[in-house]
Parts: sequence; C-alpha cells; structure tokens
Amino acid sequence: MQILPNPKYFPSYSANSLTLRLVVLLWLLPVLLTLAKAPASVILAATTAAFAFCVGAQLLNSYLLPYILPFIALLSPITGFLKLGGANLLYSDLFFPLLALQASLIAIARPPQRSSKLLFLLGLMSTVSTIAGVAIGLDWLKPVLYLLQMVLVAFFTLRAVKNADDLSLLRNVWIMAAVMGSVIMLQAYLEGRSLILVTDIVQEREVDIAFIANLFRSSYYYTNFHFVLGLCIVWTSLHAFLSSSKNQRFLALAAFSILMLALISSANKTALFSSISALLVTVVVLLHRHPRKMSTSISGAILPIIFVLCLAIWSFAQSVVSQLEFIGAGLVSVSSFFIRLEVFQQALSAWFSSPLNMLLGYGLGMLEGSDSKLSVLFKTSSITGYSEGTLDSAWLSYLVELGLPGLLLLAALFARGIHNSLRGLRNCPSLDEFAFAEATLFASLVYLVFAMSTQMIGYSKISWLPLQLLVVAAVGLRRTPA
Repeated sequence: MQILPNPKYFPSYSANSLTLRLVVLLWLLPVLLTLAKAPASVILAATTAAFAFCVGAQLLNSYLLPYILPFIALLSPITGFLKLGGANLLYSDLFFPLLALQASLIAIARPPQRSSKLLFLLGLMSTVSTIAGVAIGLDWLKPVLYLLQMVLVAFFTLRAVKNADDLSLLRNVWIMAAVMGSVIMLQAYLEGRSLILVTDIVQEREVDIAFIANLFRSSYYYTNFHFVLGLCIVWTSLHAFLSSSKNQRFLALAAFSILMLALISSANKTALFSSISALLVTVVVLLHRHPRKMSTSISGAILPIIFVLCLAIWSFAQSVVSQLEFIGAGLVSVSSFFIRLEVFQQALSAWFSSPLNMLLGYGLGMLEGSDSKLSVLFKTSSITGYSEGTLDSAWLSYLVELGLPGLLLLAALFARGIHNSLRGLRNCPSLDEFAFAEATLFASLVYLVFAMSTQMIGYSKISWLPLQLLVVAAVGLRRTPA
C-alpha cells in the first residue's frame, strides 16, 4: 500500500511528505505509551503534542485536513474526556472551531469549484430538519454542531480529494489510524478494561476475564467503530487481491488480520457480513470487467488471506478461550434482528403520526436523545414495550430525522456515487490505479448500503469517513489532475 502519492499529484510534495510522516509517528507515540501502560500524564502530553502538530500543519496547508482527520478522530480519545468549562470535550471537538474559521476565509478568497447539487440540497434539507426539530422543543446545540462539522468535512474533502492518488492517500491514513485504534482496543479487550477513561489504563481497573459473560468493555471504540473497521477490511482485502508487489500484499494482509480480529472481538454481525457481501459484489463486478486479471489475482491471494486469517484467529483464541462461546453465540444469534423489526414497526407508526414531520423530519441527532420523550416513541419495542436504546437502522433513522425528501436525496447521492464508480470502471481498459480507486469507492458504498440497514451510524466522528467517501463518489474522480 503506497503511503504517499506521486509527487506530481500533490502540491509541495517534499514538505507534505515529511509532514504526513511526522503526523503518523507523533500519533504512534501515544499508542505505544498506552500499550506500555505509561502514566496518564505522559500519554496526555504525547497526545497533546500530536494534536498541536496537526493544528499547525492544518494552518499551513488546508489540503491536509482529510489526511490528518483520521488520527484526530480515532486516536485522540485515548486520553479520555477533557473537562473544559464544565463540559466533557475531546481534542476532535477543539479542532473544529479552527476549521470553521479557516473554511470561511478560504470560501471568501477561493470559492470551491467542485460541487454537487445533490450535496447542496441534502445540506439544505438537513438545515430545514434541524430547524423543525428545534421548533418542536428539541435541544438545538448538538444538531447545529453536527451539521456544521459535516459541512466542514465535506468542504475540505471536496478541495483535497480529486483523483486516484488523493483517494489512495485518504484510504491509507484511515487504515493506519484504524489499525492503531484496533491494537489499543484488542489490548483492552484481552485485559477486560474500558477505554472510556484514560485512568483505566494506569489504575489497573481490570476484571477476571473467565468470569464475565461479555468481555468487550472498550466503550468508546465500540461506538460505531465497526463501520470504519468494515470499510478498512474491504480495502485491505482488495489490496491483497490486486497488488502486484509482495511487500504491499504483506502489509495489506497484516493490517487485514488486525482489523478482522478487532471486528470479531466486538462480535458485530452487521459489519462482518456487510464487508463480506460488499467484497463479493465488487469481486463479481471486477470479474465481469477483467476476468483474466481477476482470476489470476484471486487464485494467487485467496490462500494467503485464508492462512493469515486462520492464524490470527487461532492466536487470538489462545488468549480468550473462555470467551469463544460468547463470541460465537453473538455472531450466529438472530434474536437481535427480530427485536429490530419490532422497533422498526413502532418507529414507522410514530413517524406516520405527524404528516408535517414526515416531510421536514425531526432534526439531526433526535434519536440519540434517549431521555427525550419524543425519541422514546421511535425506539420502543411494540411487543415488549421496552425501549431498546436506539433505532438501529441508519436508513430509518435518516427517514425520521431528515424526513422523506432528505432520505430520498441521500439515496440519490449513494446511487450517483455507485453509478459514477461503475462508469469509471467501464472506462478503464486495465486494472490500473484509477480502476482500483473506482473499485474501492464502489465497494465502500455497497458496504455502507448493507451496514446502514441494521446499524445506526449517527453523526459522530465515525461518520466522517462515510461522508468523505460519499462526497468523493458523488462528485467523481478525475482521471488526471487539473
């Protein structure tokens, strides 16, 4: 996996190459300190230094945001929450005021040339639904912050990710950040620790893993982290299939094994089956377009993938023998599916009760307010009468929060992105880097279509990667940079 793009495709390549390598190394330091159970103050200092460097790099070059965002999103939370002014904040929360100021200055000086009418309309519908939610009494702060964050991520992604090399870099930095986060998560899993507070690392708040029914206590990384894991698993699998370099294939297999173990440890069926389904669909499309090349690639990579996966699972099983039964039961159980169907039925009944909100929506993040009397109506089982915590379907969630027009706009964006990727693949006479970029975009959107059916993605920092992919796919990649 090439870490940095070709020099001619990236402005000021020498400076940016060094900057990105420093970003990786600086974020690797707090990860290693966490694994070594260093004092919390040392981990906080290392994380602060990495964050400060990213802020400085962003101020000097606004094109870097999509490539430093993964580390801030996935790794800055290892310090736990920072208490500022009575609020619990993460470094990622402190990053966006800077981005808002920078984006405003850039938009005035150099308005974005690449845009999408569908993206603009979806943003407009999100604004309308937020206003509608506030009008019926929901808290306004979080929905407004969610909306501003997503607008900023889309703005900087449109500016920076334009061709196959830019997308390759975006994929690779997310893979690296996800691998680092997975290593931390797996260590916490094996030790029975929660990752919600950094004090758990140094105060040895551990449990005997032989006596708990569910070992997974890595609270922060469980919150939708499986969306990123599934996407990265699809990408590393395609790297292993299509890479002609042994070194790149080895790196892809190593990353694949770590990501897969992290996903298995969370026993998240949706992400696991969605990644497998997306990969199969993509392989079928590539086989249809490039049958000879794909047949050779698959035959040469399938055995190494199976071997690495089996070896990784066997090694993992040696450490968590007492947990295998729980993981297996969680992966094959279908009880949660029937509970979701009951909740879906109740949510639709509540949605049909208000024709105005059917069109305007109830506002971004309404379903996350579990203490809201209104949100409980959409999350209560019609059979048991118990609230199940959330409406576990992103598609239904967006239907409720954005309204029917907003959901249709989102579906149109996905359809356009998938169409653009397929068109790009059809125009590629061979499986070159551009074809690989289009294939990964296609696989990503197919994965999200599956995963969003029975999982709620929300509007947190984990949603930034799906948003970036949707923005890039909707606008389309350039064959050659302008």
